[in-house]
Amino acid sequence: VPGIEVIVVATFHGVNEHFQGKPVRRALHRWMAQRLVKHGARLTSVDGPNTAVAERVFGIPASSFTVIPNGMPPPEAEPVRPTRAPDAPLVLGHVGSMIPQKGWQILAEAAERLNRDRVQVRVVLAGRGPDEAAAAAWAQRHAAWAEFRGFVANPRMRVMPDLDVLCLMSQWEGLPMSIVEAMSVGLPVVATDVGGVSEAVRPGETGLLVARDAGALVAAVEGLLRDRSQLVAMGARARGRFANCFQLDRVAAHYADVYAGARS
Repeated sequence: VPGIEVIVVATFHGVNEHFQGKPVRRALHRWMAQRLVKHGARLTSVDGPNTAVAERVFGIPASSFTVIPNGMPPPEAEPVRPTRAPDAPLVLGHVGSMIPQKGWQILAEAAERLNRDRVQVRVVLAGRGPDEAAAAAWAQRHAAWAEFRGFVANPRMRVMPDLDVLCLMSQWEGLPMSIVEAMSVGLPVVATDVGGVSEAVRPGETGLLVARDAGALVAAVEGLLRDRSQLVAMGARARGRFANCFQLDRVAAHYADVYAGARS
């Protein structure tokens, strides 16, 4: 339209489809992605590592991206955490899509191992997706210490305050909103080191990074069971890192700079 300036900013939230064995779909998506560059769109990515994936899969130079993390407003109210005895079982949670790639089943296996002799952990699963029925059935089989809540609106205020640790054993990621939500309420995270996870989860500071298998998760949780003071310290640092890096006003300011640069 004459006289109207249009600025396009395209944001990559993680390249989760690598098109293995799908040459036609790969070529089509590569063509569509490269049109963004051809027509002058500004490119942003929620994390740094996935820019290399975009370069490999779509042929877009990693240097074309400005990295701006996911963000959200701080919680409207202080989360209310239940009081637990010092030796009470740790409550581990999976909050997000119920799909194999997110690794809820790895958390389930780790919890079974940890509770083989006595209940050391409880598990809360919340989310929806193709694995809902399987997750609900698993929780029912272990109802003494596990529950499946399904989809929960506003999980950072209605689920995360009930947890001691958020576990995200993903196969691939961008920068997961569930981690940003957890940090905003001071919840430590144990996660796999994929995508932009390490840009939020700093090992020993705001959480722990582990290999994507049940044994690694068991070892990490056993360490937290031996020294629960870590959870308090990591939770406090997680809230601080959220305020400094992922709070929405900071993210919005970064995007404002991108749009302002596009006009110059």
